[in-house]
Formats: sequence, structure tokens, C-alpha cells
Amino acid sequence: MPSKVLVRDLSKSFPLRKGKGYSTLKVIEDLSMSVEENEFVVIIGPSGSGKTTLLKLIDGLIPPDSGEILIDGTNRPHPGPKLGFVFQSFRLMPWKNVMANVTFPLQINHVDRRTASERASKYITEVGLSGFENSYPSELSGGMQQRVGLARAMALEPEILLMDEPFGSLDAQTSELLQVELLKLWQFKKNTVIFVTHNLDEALLLADRIILIGARPSRVEEEIEVPFRRPRWTYDVRSEPEYPVLRRHLWTRLRDMVSKSGTFPGVNVGPAVSAPMAGEEWTPRLGDRS
Repeated sequence: MPSKVLVRDLSKSFPLRKGKGYSTLKVIEDLSMSVEENEFVVIIGPSGSGKTTLLKLIDGLIPPDSGEILIDGTNRPHPGPKLGFVFQSFRLMPWKNVMANVTFPLQINHVDRRTASERASKYITEVGLSGFENSYPSELSGGMQQRVGLARAMALEPEILLMDEPFGSLDAQTSELLQVELLKLWQFKKNTVIFVTHNLDEALLLADRIILIGARPSRVEEEIEVPFRRPRWTYDVRSEPEYPVLRRHLWTRLRDMVSKSGTFPGVNVGPAVSAPMAGEEWTPRLGDRS
């Protein structure tokens, strides 16, 4: 059986204004990765490394310069009901209420009105917004608006859910609560999730596997299997003995990448020592490509 998502030798660049002319900014170069069906994969990497660009390429919103992306073994992905996208910003239509925002993508995908309404009501309830169907975005908190965005994506019942730092703009408490809600939804639906974040604790809580990509032009540097048992909302993952070891390793790798990239010249990020402390066991990891 083919991987649910297979990315092979992917490259993408953009024009970069230089004075009166343009140069080429290579964002992704020869990046390869795979995601299996029902897997929850989290992608982390330095700021500006092309994580959002990668999601847009997988969704078919922009074309690659070279390489290929296969969805269920089929080339040329395109936006549609098979893929749902939750963006960094809420992207809600302020003139539509909660119900209308959630049903909108169903309508443009030709889902009949009755089915669209029933499905929207179901997911509005599942994200904890029952009773707010007639409210407008301006009447909701930031956390509630992002729940609308999540309900909108889930209402399509996509096989693949792409999530681009969906909780990054929220306060810490709301973000942690929504992480748990997402875990519960995913545990029940078991669709394939590709989730981008800068938050290492979020990555370790959510992921089956973490894919670490390098600084621009990015490629996959390492893949780490997350060993914590599921369901993870039933206990404190941070109390697991492997947790601080994995978190420090991820932070050290990222810090080293930023240091080598020269993104913050003159800033001393400190030594990049990834060895575990005395008494700690090293958790096996996959695909170290450094």
C-alpha cells in the first residue's frame, strides 16, 4: 500500500526583490518525506525554513519547481474535500455567522444544504461551540474563532488535515486546551494529520512522528518517533522520563541550525551539545540525516 502522502525531491523557490531587480530565493531544495495513513506527523524547523510553503505545496495551492507529491499514489494534488487546511490566522468571513462559515466550504464542494447543515452542526458541537451558531466572528474570542476554523476544516471530513500553527496566536492556556481537543477529535476520526509548529512541547504532545527540517533551503534533517502512549490527554506527557531528553535534543538541533544559518548575526546561541545528561537514557530515533 502506498504512503498516504509521499514527497520526493521537492524544490521550490520564489523571486526576491533586490534593488531594482530580482534574485531567486530557494526555500525548499530536494526535500523528501512520507506520511502514512492515520498518522499524526508534526513538522518543525527554524523560522523561514519553508514549513508553510511545504503545506501549500501538499495542498496544491502552489506548484513545485521540481519533484513530485503523491497523494494515495496519485500525482498533482489540488485543493478539495480530500484535504482540509487550518491556517495560522483564523481566516473567517466576518459577515458570516459561525454556521455559515463552517458550511461555506461544504457548499462550494457541492454538498447538499441539508447534509452541510447537519455536518456543520455536528462539528460545531464537537469543538465546544454549541449555542454559538448564530454568532459572528467579532463576537467570539480568539480561541473560539480558531475552533470555528477547526470545525470548518473537519466538516469536510478530509482524509488529510493540514494544520499551519493553528494555535500559535493564542494564549498558552487556550492553546493547551485546544491541543487536547484536537487530540480527542483525531483519536476518534483517525485521519492523517500534517501539523506545523514552532512549539516543541506541542510537537511532543501531538505527534506520532516529528520531522525536523533544516534552515533555508530546507530538506529533512531528522525524523523522530515519539514514544508516548495514547491517549495522551489521560496523563501528563511531560512527566515521562524521555520527555526532557527529546525536548532538549530538538531544541539543540534547532539552535544549531539557526546558528549555522546566520539568521541572527552577532547573537550567541551557545554551544550545540545534544548528548543526554548523566543518568538519562537516549531514546532511539529514526532517519538522522545530519
